[in-house]
Amino acid sequence: MPPRQTPTARQIRLGAELRKLRESAGLTARAAGEMIGANQARISNIETGRFGLSEQRIRTLAHNYDCTDEALIDALVAMAAHRERGWWEEYRDTLPPRFLDVAEMEHHAVPCAWPKSSTFPACSRHRSRPAPSSVR
Repeated sequence: MPPRQTPTARQIRLGAELRKLRESAGLTARAAGEMIGANQARISNIETGRFGLSEQRIRTLAHNYDCTDEALIDALVAMAAHRERGWWEEYRDTLPPRFLDVAEMEHHAVPCAWPKSSTFPACSRHRSRPAPSSVR
């Protein structure tokens, strides 16, 4: 399989996380490649997002890097495995890659609920209005 010319933000992030794991294990790209029967260039291409990875390969690399955080490994596997063709794919030839990355990230984003305050602290009262006696 030829390397990707323009990896997506998701693929770049996956590679960066694998690189962090490798470096925290104290391994060189050459040593990591030897552990999976690949060369240094292959590991470099994986870590830059140019080569894809299977679930098994990610789990093998994580094991070789002494990663015991199952939640992190599962998240990395999901990052590599969850590839669906969204509406943005039909514009792949016309839009710059960064616009496509934003569309894909927005598609996978999780909505957040922010709490809202309905009371104001006493210090925010206007000076011309006295504070209630319970606040003084």
